[in-house]
Amino acid sequence: MPEAIKADRSAEGEAVATRTILREMTDQARLFPRVYAAYREYQQMPDDPAALLDLQHRRLAAQLRRIAGTVPFYYRDNGYRAPSADPLADLATLPLVARETVRGRLVDLCVDDIDPALCRFGRTSGTSGVPLKVIFDEAHFVHLFALAQVRNERYGLRFHQRVLVPFQNWLKGWFEYTAAAQGLARVAEFGRDERLLRRAVEFRPDLVFGHPSDCIRLARLVEPPSPNAVRPTAVLTYGERLLPETRRTLAGAFQAPVFDVYGMREVGTIAAECVRGSYHIEAERLLVEVVDGDGNAVPDGEPGELVVTNLVTEAMPLVRYRTGDVGALATEPCDCGRPQPVLRLVEGRELPGIELPTGEVLAVALLARTIRSHPVERYQLVQEGPDRLLVLLRPAPHADLPLDAVRADLRADTGGSMHIEVRAVDDDGFVQAGHRKHVDLVRLCPATSALGFVDNDG
Repeated sequence: MPEAIKADRSAEGEAVATRTILREMTDQARLFPRVYAAYREYQQMPDDPAALLDLQHRRLAAQLRRIAGTVPFYYRDNGYRAPSADPLADLATLPLVARETVRGRLVDLCVDDIDPALCRFGRTSGTSGVPLKVIFDEAHFVHLFALAQVRNERYGLRFHQRVLVPFQNWLKGWFEYTAAAQGLARVAEFGRDERLLRRAVEFRPDLVFGHPSDCIRLARLVEPPSPNAVRPTAVLTYGERLLPETRRTLAGAFQAPVFDVYGMREVGTIAAECVRGSYHIEAERLLVEVVDGDGNAVPDGEPGELVVTNLVTEAMPLVRYRTGDVGALATEPCDCGRPQPVLRLVEGRELPGIELPTGEVLAVALLARTIRSHPVERYQLVQEGPDRLLVLLRPAPHADLPLDAVRADLRADTGGSMHIEVRAVDDDGFVQAGHRKHVDLVRLCPATSALGFVDNDG
């Protein structure tokens, strides 16, 4: 693809992302009074397991009444009409909902009286290899933001914090905005231009927030003997597995505690680390089950697939949603004193990255953006060797997919350091790896990075 065309597409993508953030700012400002009211309620809740369990059961009962009366997938297709007095027993009778179900039955998973004015589409990042659309409503965001602010206060962050989000793929320069519903935070995001480092230092962030791979890149630029220094109150990572060596590097470079959150776009934050390093489930708004291959609950302490029910969303209630990740519920409470159940991630999503012959790890998200500039419905990257990458693509229906142009663009992204083969395939042509049906990266060769960035599915 000619460089001028690539530049035009990059500028167009940045303009779309900028407009999206500006709309988000407006929506958050409108939601702020409700978010603040919910935040105050959560803040004042006693650290009492019984009170938390009562809240969770009441919200589950209300959600089951909602789906029994207004969601076709349940009352029409699965005959669920009259919840009993035992919401947990009722929940166990309902089917698991997979990504394929959401993709094919989106309308049937929504309430009959959905109000589009109070909803918005969300799109997953495609870490499963197949992006997914879901519908969010205001109730989802109100409770998501309110609990995030409660969590931030435990990390020493209060209202008006300054949040630095480094090395965003969608952005070339520097972009600042106010996130009203996120504690009136001042957020600065910047692109992959390291010349913006001085501005990042001068921003003096209270929080560095990003994928571990992006935070580690920033850490390498500010750690001694660099004259630059970023000294936040905390570092918060998400979206990739935070490996122990990465955590130590971040803590040393920023001289700040490092916390991690586990979640997914479809439901938001699922669990977040406390000061003792335990991942506490956001049980106020989610119910997490651990099930075996038949969908039956396993005892606490035993691993199984994590299944999530959103207790607060109203327009598209995701009930018993399969995450594709493996974990276990701890058998003992955390000694930090918080009543929220503790989740132990046995197999989460590893850092999605292609390791180049130079040792640099290139995020799959960067390559995915290039791939999706072409008419592609699904992709998968297979690292066959230290310098060999196989790219499997399912073209969009009735589209002419220029494989040579895709290959040329990816070679530019990887600096010409890898041999890249691009193939058009159908669903049967993708590599099946591990227990998950779809993965975006399969590594057929061992990683050599000193940070141990690997993919569990390889």
